[in-house]
Amino acid sequence: MAHEDSIYLTALCENDHSKVMELYESCFPSVERWISQNNGSVQDARDVFQEVLMELYTRFCIKGNFTLTTGICSFLGFVSKRKWLKELSKRKNSKVKVLREELSVEYKDVSDSIEHEIVATENQQQQQEKLQRSFEQLSKSCQELLTLDTQGYTTEEIVELMQFSNRNVLDASKSRCYRKWRNLYQAL
Repeated sequence: MAHEDSIYLTALCENDHSKVMELYESCFPSVERWISQNNGSVQDARDVFQEVLMELYTRFCIKGNFTLTTGICSFLGFVSKRKWLKELSKRKNSKVKVLREELSVEYKDVSDSIEHEIVATENQQQQQEKLQRSFEQLSKSCQELLTLDTQGYTTEEIVELMQFSNRNVLDASKSRCYRKWRNLYQAL
């Protein structure tokens, strides 16, 4: 069932300037604040937010294969955070300061279908709790590895910090930890 905030999606499709501005005024400040606190600028936040809106426009207005089941600001904030973390990981030399409770949501980025899973099934808070519970079931070494991985540390830094013998061992361990986490999450 579509969320009441779907009116903003319709406004995007109909190019309703006043509703789109209302959407910006309501949702953009929290995205801007989060990106600014995580090695980004106001311009980075604008770019990310605009990209997310364009993706949303494509999925809802053009393809018609999207149903909003959560608040629009929560959805835009979540997707913007994911997109910004991906951008930071591309930059490799940036360090990301992510609050632990937000970090658990970002870990779920194991597959590209996360947006669909979150929007189509459970609300975001329940899913965060489930992710946190499954994350806490991981070994301490997996928790540390995944945390370092999402905080923008380079492969070489992680190999050194966690005392892996080489990059291949790190890659295998990281893959094993993500797979274990996904399995724990799915079992809850």
